[in-house]
Amino acid sequence: MRLSFLVFTFFICFFQVQSQDFEVIPVDLQFEVEPGNSESQKITIINHAAKETSFTLELFDRVVEGEEIVFGAPLGSTPNSISDWISINPQFFVLRPNEKKDVNVTLTAPSNDPESKFGDIYVRVAKERGEYDADKNISTGILVSPRIKVSVSQISKSNPNLKGKILSLRNVTTKQDEVNKFEIKIENKGGSSFTAKIYMIIADITTGKEMKEPAVSRTLLPNQIKTVDYSTTKKLAPGDYAVAVILDYSSVMPLEIIQQNIVIE
Repeated sequence: MRLSFLVFTFFICFFQVQSQDFEVIPVDLQFEVEPGNSESQKITIINHAAKETSFTLELFDRVVEGEEIVFGAPLGSTPNSISDWISINPQFFVLRPNEKKDVNVTLTAPSNDPESKFGDIYVRVAKERGEYDADKNISTGILVSPRIKVSVSQISKSNPNLKGKILSLRNVTTKQDEVNKFEIKIENKGGSSFTAKIYMIIADITTGKEMKEPAVSRTLLPNQIKTVDYSTTKKLAPGDYAVAVILDYSSVMPLEIIQQNIVIE
């Protein structure tokens, strides 16, 4: 199964880098729907081709496993699949040159599931069978090629299943670097997506002077691990330092903190 996911992802990436004869706006739909409610958003497809073109929209899963994300997975591949919550209307249509079409994407959240869901809608140009060698496994008269991906995600602010964690902090500064560099690994161990702010405070152990570095933000899906490359605003002078990293991922959850002593020579 994993191999087939990766192969499919390769073909999606290949087709996405080709020149586009159409445009999709926007390419990211973010829903904030509480359990038992629904919301509709629109995506607009514009045909820039000089001929009449058929389009189709298909929904696929996005599988998150630690630091790996697999796109183009079959529906039902993950507990966080958005497939049962989403309806797309219309899913197939024809546009004349320079014509555009609004497509309604409606998310309906069941009353008994507050977890985050996500997936991707692929907007494709539909090709008549005569334009390609027919695939014997496809019984319809249409063949499709993956083209543009629209990310779709849902979050419930009332979801109590929140858990962010700092896994590690590494000083990766080299002598050639003009600033100090750190590698911070963070994880979303809960069932809800979140956008976290990562702060760094550096204290000179000898003098007690503290330096607060600017915060950076990262969004994590459930079960996702991200590595954050963090640089200080200026190079630290030689000495002993205590480095603290703070992860702020929710106003209702305690801060996650990790600390490490380092020696700058």
